[in-house]
Amino acid sequence: MINYIFGEEKVNLKKTKFIFFNTIMLIVLALLGMLFIKGTNESSAGFYNYLFCLFGTLVYFWCIWSWYKIRKEILCPYIIFLSVAYLFMFGQSMLFVLGIPVDTTRALHAMYPDFVMLKANVFTCLGLCAFHNGALISAKINNKSLSSYLQRNNEKSENKIKYLYKSMQIVGWLLFLISVGPTVVDTVNSIKLVLSYGYGILFDESLIKTGIQNWQEILKGFFIPSLICLFISSYKNRFVRWFVIINSMFYILAGFYLGGRGNQVVLVLCLFCMWHYLIKPVKGFKILLSVIGGIIFISFLSVIAEVRDIPNRTFIDYIELFFDSFGKENLFIKVIFEMGGSMFPLINVMLLVPGFFGFRYGESYLYSLTTIIPNLGFWDAHPGAIKAHLGNWLQDVLGLDYGPGFSMAAEAYINFGWFGILFMMLLGCFYGWLFSLISRKEEPEQYNPIVFFFVFSILSLTIMTVRNSFIETVRAFFYYTIPVCVLCIMIAEYIGKYQLKVSLINDKNENRISPGNVNHGR
Repeated sequence: MINYIFGEEKVNLKKTKFIFFNTIMLIVLALLGMLFIKGTNESSAGFYNYLFCLFGTLVYFWCIWSWYKIRKEILCPYIIFLSVAYLFMFGQSMLFVLGIPVDTTRALHAMYPDFVMLKANVFTCLGLCAFHNGALISAKINNKSLSSYLQRNNEKSENKIKYLYKSMQIVGWLLFLISVGPTVVDTVNSIKLVLSYGYGILFDESLIKTGIQNWQEILKGFFIPSLICLFISSYKNRFVRWFVIINSMFYILAGFYLGGRGNQVVLVLCLFCMWHYLIKPVKGFKILLSVIGGIIFISFLSVIAEVRDIPNRTFIDYIELFFDSFGKENLFIKVIFEMGGSMFPLINVMLLVPGFFGFRYGESYLYSLTTIIPNLGFWDAHPGAIKAHLGNWLQDVLGLDYGPGFSMAAEAYINFGWFGILFMMLLGCFYGWLFSLISRKEEPEQYNPIVFFFVFSILSLTIMTVRNSFIETVRAFFYYTIPVCVLCIMIAEYIGKYQLKVSLINDKNENRISPGNVNHGR
């Protein structure tokens, strides 16, 4: 059964060509970056910086095209993850090279010298190119393994898939029941606080709990996985499907009112992509409608950022500000500009390390792995979490009164310097393999629901780590995704054994009452 879950495939010539070209491109960009950084001066730094903003933007479109040529899909988990990574880590540089007007008082290219921006853009461009190189290396060409398995062992495998879907539905309802209460209670309490004090009160240190005291937050973490489980298992059940959609809408609207955006956008992206895979493909005119709807949706995120610090606000305030902005500013560009500000951690880390602080040589990644051990009250805060949350370290070092976050690129650099680009390639190998475990199929029965959940659970829980630390990826795996998968498999095995037992009893009863076994007497 392992083979049909993870698949087996031969080396593909087309894939090899793309990997070769991407590797050559990475080497050329690395040589250019080295020459630009070593040979730059005050007059040429701006031009070189512009060139790498251009190179990085072209690399993004190359990533989309090359993945499509290999996988024959664009609306898929990998492209979603890569696009979010690009917007957060390279968004302002993309706007800069396209010449789109932005708020120069907050633009990174206006705040920092050209040479500083050049180094940050070179590292990000190379890091993302290396990430994609790793993804191409590990990506599956065409995931036919499950289909071939079904053909070889049709009746037995079909039953296994049915049991897995049934077990996923059971687990989905179980997780929903244990997580919906803490989610609703926490949301209501948060709304009360935000009504009185504004969005900032949610980050007050007096409200932060750790270890066992944080049980409510831990249970809340299962809410999104529960919705994913139910959506996957309800591809034939409209009632459950709309139950998931309605609950998702309440979660999204409540989150928007509180001032949050990340988790809500992630949920929308995951549901949209799962709908494309399981229910009905997005193609033709629907693509245009989806693009228009996406632009409007993303534009509205800017309004949330503007209003969330206002106490006693209503939804009318959001609507009024949204319509008042028409003709005055481009809210869509404003959101991309804000997302692109997540290059800020990398810039400052490159200014601080190794001049003032030493490299960590993988320390933050190793400490992240230690958080697999739960904090059962032994510490006020998990020592591994303290070392692994690099955003908190940067906030303290810079003396900021807000959390600057972090990023995948910044963490790679603070650990390994310029060799962090190679570590980005390793991350790309992992995510490329993970997100290519599924490909769109004509019939939902062709999917393995465990693999499907595994992919979308990881996507939903790790996509925002592109602007955070690696620790969140570890927690996504070991606290939420893997336990749910194991529970689904255990329940599916139980259902299979129970069905087999019932089938044997029925066969035995039929044999007893069959005409050949009836004793008519004399």
